[in-house]
Amino acid sequence: MNPAVKAKWLEALRSEKYLQGVGCLKKGEEYCCLGVLADLYLEETGGKWEKGEVVGLDYCEGEAYLLPSKVQEWSAVGESGEFHGENPLDYCTLSGCNDNGKTFAEIAALIELGLDSLATQ
Repeated sequence: MNPAVKAKWLEALRSEKYLQGVGCLKKGEEYCCLGVLADLYLEETGGKWEKGEVVGLDYCEGEAYLLPSKVQEWSAVGESGEFHGENPLDYCTLSGCNDNGKTFAEIAALIELGLDSLATQ
């Protein structure tokens, strides 16, 4: 993960700027943890969230559910924030953590542990 992006993302997840949502990157004023990352990308590149084919959802670079490829390249984070632990059976995603009840603060703490450690939490 890009260290500068990681620092910004952790700060944003811990701020009270973002209201947490589930199921998509952004819907109205609610963001998934990956939606926060996409928002930081748009902010840095001068981009904007767009309305798409699914009413009520906001799109970043044509994506509403997965991290767009441009954001993946910028941040060095996979489309769902996926990672594997030392054991090949240890697999999880940040989007899964988000959608299954982990708070932004808990997700930030997991990101700080590192992607390999996160899979075993």
